[in-house]
Amino acid sequence: DYYNMFTSIFTLTTMSVDRYIAVCHPVKALDFRTPRNAKIVNVCNWILSSAIGLPVMFMATTKHDRGSTDCALIFPHPSWYWDNLLKICVFIFAFIMPVLIITVCYGMMILRLKSVRMLSGSKEKDRNLRRITRMVLVVVAVFIVCWTPIHIYVIIKALINIPPSLFQTVTWHLCIALGYTNSCLNPVLYAL
Repeated sequence: DYYNMFTSIFTLTTMSVDRYIAVCHPVKALDFRTPRNAKIVNVCNWILSSAIGLPVMFMATTKHDRGSTDCALIFPHPSWYWDNLLKICVFIFAFIMPVLIITVCYGMMILRLKSVRMLSGSKEKDRNLRRITRMVLVVVAVFIVCWTPIHIYVIIKALINIPPSLFQTVTWHLCIALGYTNSCLNPVLYAL
């Protein structure tokens, strides 16, 4: 899950930076936004996701108890320290930083488009600005709505000992599904 989550979030964040460069620095974008550079950036996203995901894969194990199989992470000693460190790092690198980067990139794009609109006074540019602003707000809002529940769940679970129950399991799976729903919605949002 970590591997897929980070790859998806890093790709979405990279797309925000790419759009920022295209809109706010169109001359530099001609040199920077090449197929070769796009491949390099995508490979870097995968390498970074792998660097984060591989340790988790090595710590993963399955536990068999009374006819059920559970997946778990076995942390080095002291396990509470490494478990909390992982949760904090995931929260920062998979949520806080992407939200900040995406918000700043799209905020700068909107400011740039508004300044261009003021210079031209074009009604068509006004419509484009409204369309882009709406898309930006929707993309950021959907990202936050889809990924916030799982991070809140993980933080609450780290702070409070919640005994296993059907409700807890269903909540966990719904939070995971909601996070991945963001990846399903992105193509639709960017096509609008």
